[in-house]
Amino acid sequence: MRPLRASAAWTASSRAPRRPDRCAPISRNRPVLRRNGRLATLLGALDGAIAAIETEMKDAWRETVVAIITEFGRTARINGTDGTDHGTATVALLAGGALKGGRVIADWPGLKPGKLHEGRDLKPTTDLRAVRKGLLKDHLRVEPAVLATKVFPDSVVVKPMSGLLQQA
Repeated sequence: MRPLRASAAWTASSRAPRRPDRCAPISRNRPVLRRNGRLATLLGALDGAIAAIETEMKDAWRETVVAIITEFGRTARINGTDGTDHGTATVALLAGGALKGGRVIADWPGLKPGKLHEGRDLKPTTDLRAVRKGLLKDHLRVEPAVLATKVFPDSVVVKPMSGLLQQA
């Protein structure tokens, strides 16, 4: 497997969207994080991958959204396997010139034991489908009815998150 930076640069240069109505998925297997400092290395590789995409996109970066989303949650504390895998809540990181950036959007529940989900995990506060629906609706102009029935079936109650882009 190629390093993340090389994979991202290859994807950006060979299959990158030239118009804002195209998508170029980049996939990476989830890392198993143990107490060995790998997280810093992986986050550094992610930073390099995003920088490579920005560089390769040139002027199209202004119209670009990079969404880093996983459904794989982490525990709030080191667990029985000496890691933080198999938790509930997770994070979505967004980058790109099309975003209204420079902020954190969250309802922070805290890490006190009484605030944790099932006493061990960060409590989920945002349905990630809302983030993805907001991006698809405002950036790629996918109709809300299509998002609720075809893209994310049976998700009518999950409304698209608004205000993610500079201009919607």
